[in-house]
Amino acid sequence: MSDTPPPTATTPSPPTTHTSPAPGAEGHTVRGKIFLAVTAVLFVGWLSWLGYTALNKSRGPVVSRAQAAAASVAVRAKLDLAEADRESMLVRPAVIGGQQVTVLKGQAEKPAYVVTVVEKLHANGPEAGTKIGVTNLPACHGFSEPGEYLLLLNKDDGATLDGHPVYTVVGQQRSPGADLDGVGPPVIYPWNADVEKQVQRVTR
Repeated sequence: MSDTPPPTATTPSPPTTHTSPAPGAEGHTVRGKIFLAVTAVLFVGWLSWLGYTALNKSRGPVVSRAQAAAASVAVRAKLDLAEADRESMLVRPAVIGGQQVTVLKGQAEKPAYVVTVVEKLHANGPEAGTKIGVTNLPACHGFSEPGEYLLLLNKDDGATLDGHPVYTVVGQQRSPGADLDGVGPPVIYPWNADVEKQVQRVTR
């Protein structure tokens, strides 16, 4: 009798299956990632544009309520560039009879002294089409180029500039009637839709 163990049955291993991606699946995945990346970039760009627009909008000129309250006249006026060294004659009544004459010279890159009223914004203001002299206009802050501006004015009674009635731009105010020392030069405002809306509020 032999001691050799009986043969053991061998179970065959299952066949190995190699799974390959479907044709074109890898390409679809890459295109999807590119699409998501482009969409994200466009979204961030859109948000940046909205922020930029809001920031620029908030930087528009703000009309001073105190300055408007101190002004007796408000006008929308057309300003032109001055001719350098062009002389204008400012005539005021003298304290004891006669007249006091002062020569004002135009300044390069500054507005001319004489402006044209486009629209009066106070009932007692000069009519549209009227030319007026504004003696402190070259010293004002806010002029960037010829065009239409909001001017907050007080009348210089009895004075004329080249034959036109004279006004001055009201200085910046801490509050109506307050001391103006150290406050800064008077301000004029480039005319636009936003300034027009502000005028309707501050000149009531």
